[in-house]
Parts: sequence; structure tokens; C-alpha cells
Amino acid sequence: MRNDMKRDKLSGIALIVGAALFLLTMALHPTSGSLEGLVREGRIRVLSHSLGLASIPISLFGFMGLTRRLGSGSEVWPVGALLLYGFGAVAALSAAVLNGLAAPAFAAYVTGSPEAQDTARTVLRYAFLLNSSFAKV
Repeated sequence: MRNDMKRDKLSGIALIVGAALFLLTMALHPTSGSLEGLVREGRIRVLSHSLGLASIPISLFGFMGLTRRLGSGSEVWPVGALLLYGFGAVAALSAAVLNGLAAPAFAAYVTGSPEAQDTARTVLRYAFLLNSSFAKV
């Protein structure tokens, strides 16, 4: 009984920490979508998305504990909910990596001629469309 209480407490703490990290991510999240903004806000973009990436496994750990707690009796619904969260977590992870880590690095890499910047804008537009699709998951 004592281990169950300790596990439940750790799971609850993980849910709170994961939610706090996610809120901090959104508070720090830059809003610029331009090529110049990506370069200018590169460090804060990487920091905010890194916090978001850290919140995903912490929250998953918390939801695993909640699933265990709710699963006494019928395992189908709690496990199904955890699997659904897992799909959403993979999409969020993909979006954070694409928008928060890859895009700023790509934008900083592309400088120089207007043709290169036009190509970069096209690539970043495609990344934005992918990111939007992940957000819909």
C-alpha cells in the first residue's frame, strides 16, 4: 500500500511539473514567423521549445500513473486514453522539433542572395504547414 501512495504522489507531481513546463513554454514562445524573426529569436525559440520537449515525457510519466490508478477494474478506457495521449505527444514532439529546433537553425544557415531567401521562405512555409498538421493531431 505504501508503494502505491508513493507512486501516485510521484505521478501527481509529474503531471503538475509537466503542466508548469508547458505553461512556461507558451509564456516564452515567440510569435514571429518571418525569416528575420526566426534568426533574431533563435535562442529563445530553441529554449522555449526545449522546455516543451521536456514537458512531454514528464507528463507522459504522470499520465501513466493516472492510468494505473484509474485502471483498477476495467483497463480498457484508461489505457486507451493513455494511447491517445501518446499519439498526441508524438505529434507535439514532431512539431516542437520542426518549429523550434530545425527552423531557427535553417533560417540562420540561409543568408545572402534574395534567391536563397526566397527558397528559404518556401521551405519554412512547408515546415509551417507540417507544423500546423501536427497541431491538428
